[in-house]
Amino acid sequence: MKIVTTQDVLRKQAEVSGTTPGKIIVLTTQDLHHTAEVKRNFSEVQQLVRVSNNKYLKDLVGEKCLADAPVVVIIAGGPSVNEVDLDILEGAVVIGVNRGFELDCTGINVSVDLHFKKWIFEKRYGQDVLERWLTWDGVKVFNVLPNTPVPENGEDPPYCVDRITDGLTLEESTLSQIATSSNSGQAAIHLALVAGAKNIHLIGFDMNPDNAPLQDWYHSGHPENQGGHVYTRMRELMNVPAQYARNNDVRIINHNPNSAVTAFERAKSFDEWAEIKKEIPKRPIVISYYTDEFYAQHCLEMSQTAHFFGLTTHLYEMDSLDDWELNCLQKPLVIAQAMEDFPDDPILFVDSDARFRMYPSLFDNQKGHFGYCKFNWPEITNGAREDIEVSSAVLYLKNVAATRNLVSLWKDACERNIRDKAKVWDQKVLQKILSGYKWPAKDKTLSFAG
Repeated sequence: MKIVTTQDVLRKQAEVSGTTPGKIIVLTTQDLHHTAEVKRNFSEVQQLVRVSNNKYLKDLVGEKCLADAPVVVIIAGGPSVNEVDLDILEGAVVIGVNRGFELDCTGINVSVDLHFKKWIFEKRYGQDVLERWLTWDGVKVFNVLPNTPVPENGEDPPYCVDRITDGLTLEESTLSQIATSSNSGQAAIHLALVAGAKNIHLIGFDMNPDNAPLQDWYHSGHPENQGGHVYTRMRELMNVPAQYARNNDVRIINHNPNSAVTAFERAKSFDEWAEIKKEIPKRPIVISYYTDEFYAQHCLEMSQTAHFFGLTTHLYEMDSLDDWELNCLQKPLVIAQAMEDFPDDPILFVDSDARFRMYPSLFDNQKGHFGYCKFNWPEITNGAREDIEVSSAVLYLKNVAATRNLVSLWKDACERNIRDKAKVWDQKVLQKILSGYKWPAKDKTLSFAG
């Protein structure tokens, strides 16, 4: 067995520096093997730890969560994006591809390329893009090979969906595993299909060979340009979702009439794009509030799920009254302020610790003026409780005089309780007011099950 010592190293150092070798430490090859094994195991543990930090989309939203969405828009990177007025997308579910998160209209961002995320953190797109990535409040989704660590240092981990390149069909795919190839545009379409979308509009799916020999984008591009020849393979990949759409009565329309992608229905002109506005419903502004950092984080996470489904949110910061019941009594104060801030929009109040798991179609073009949850405890608890309880966790309020008057009465009563430091739940106050509130004959109310 060969003996390896540090003596040779120290002697060599001494020859160079003129110093005397220090203490000799004897290391056998067994020691070196042990050291190497420890290092390898440590590396594997680090990999496992990094993978364990991944978050998975299946834990955020439900399967077929977009089945009730009237329209889903997917924006890829082609230059034709510049031909479209993206402002008309308010209220639609919008999925961006790669750098799509930089657009104001997107609530979901999909990529298969972890190099893309590395370039963001290396600031190869610039400091502004990194800051946008870190502060963007939509849902970031990476379609990656199984057991691939995704988060970067200092980053709130994106959500993952495993990319299965063999042995899984699109029909068999779920929000845990999706059959895709190494193309982010295809991954975004497949995600929408697996989530149940039935009406999909594509923007920026150009893949035009006339742009050869280089790729072309609506934004400033990527640090590496693979060349226009890659569009040939990308166009071929579109045949998979196109066939799925034909088999499952799904509409996919490509809104670039000059696109080289022929797998889908194509608009005849860019003017047809404006027609999509008719398909987007009137939707409420989602509001909530927080009194400390704990509930602020809850608000952000709630807001993120709202953005996934194309909803606009507004969050209010309120001073803490150092008591949970008293802080809850501030709810009608927040709602009254929101109705003043957004006089032309219906309001959807959602508790900060709530999450949107499915597309909330109940609120699309809603005609009712006031919606709330009622818990029929005799049915729920088999007689353990006999009462019917109003819940204020989710409230729909149309901005009309009768609803504003109701909120004003609720607000006044809650403010009296705050002044008296009366620890009564805000929803108990609301329930008492509702029991005696007389709606004008012309106004209609609604209630929806909790």
